[in-house]
Amino acid sequence: MNLFSTASPPKLSILIPLYRSARFETILIENIRSHLSDGVEILISDQHCEDSMLAELQALFEGESSIRYFSSRSALNWVENINLLLNAARGEYVRILPHDDSSNVEASLALCHTLDQYPMANLAFGHVTGWDLKGNILPDKNSQPRLLKQLTADVKHDTDAAIDLFWLGSYEGAFKGVIRCKVIHQLNLFIIATPELIHSERLWLAALRLTGSFIYVDIEMLQKRYYSDSTHSQWRIHLQQRIASANVMAKYCKQILSNDKAKQAVNRNWFYCAKDYIYSERGITPIWINPFNNN
Repeated sequence: MNLFSTASPPKLSILIPLYRSARFETILIENIRSHLSDGVEILISDQHCEDSMLAELQALFEGESSIRYFSSRSALNWVENINLLLNAARGEYVRILPHDDSSNVEASLALCHTLDQYPMANLAFGHVTGWDLKGNILPDKNSQPRLLKQLTADVKHDTDAAIDLFWLGSYEGAFKGVIRCKVIHQLNLFIIATPELIHSERLWLAALRLTGSFIYVDIEMLQKRYYSDSTHSQWRIHLQQRIASANVMAKYCKQILSNDKAKQAVNRNWFYCAKDYIYSERGITPIWINPFNNN
């Protein structure tokens, strides 16, 4: 049994949102067992309860005081479910671990250690390997960040880097890295949902980038599963979605930044939104890697 003290806050909160998760039972159990470690709490939430997965996990891990469960039939969407977990997290750091991806406590704590070393950084992450549901590695899905020059410990936060993160490039896997929890709670910086939820997580990453630097750690931090009915594979991008994304980014800028910096960031945001749309209408591949290409 995990020796977990509720008297003091844990070092790390692992957040596991569930939704029709029974087919990922083996992955879930392996992730949970790996993270049963001193100083780690595990929060599991199912807000639909359309299968018995949460109840089965409760039975399997009965007596583990480091695990907390949240269940209802409120039908919260995935953004609301993650926000529920973020709000409940007590750890110094927090990590979102989806039900269909794999990681281990060694990777999680290595990322925590990096943030311990660099207080100016608010997020640490490593590289991601792609897998299918049959256990085959997908080399074309393996990812490393494209903007490594921005991922050093001495890079401070700035508005341009945050806006560029969303519109010009992507730190692949960063959403599933380790995040400094006090930034979320002190700034009330929870995920703002776009109308169709598309790219809500990437916009939130850009908002986190407004608060501090990101650090890339050269470790495999995650095995990501790709399959035809995953959430991201269902997304279809159109003009209204681009506008909705730009509106959410503008909200984050106004929430986090001073008036002058917010105005600068919002202007840059809308410039890239318009440019992105023009390029897509002309069938031109931009010189940057566009986050609206779901590959």
